[in-house]
Amino acid sequence: IRIDGVWTNLDQALGRRGPYLLGERCSAADIYMHMLYTWYEPPGSLATRYANLKRCMNLVAERPAVKRMLQQNDMA
Repeated sequence: IRIDGVWTNLDQALGRRGPYLLGERCSAADIYMHMLYTWYEPPGSLATRYANLKRCMNLVAERPAVKRMLQQNDMA
């Protein structure tokens, strides 16, 4: 399976169960997915193709601990 297929599956799962991978509760899986999302090249390309993924990643990025980490690493 190609990586685009994985992102498509994740986006569809978020659409059915979201806003997080486990439904209403944020988990380590969402934080890990956020890391992979931010590393994807070119930057921002996933956000334009996968609306459910973008929504989830925005929610994760707004969590206080994630927000602090992003700021401390000049990623915010």
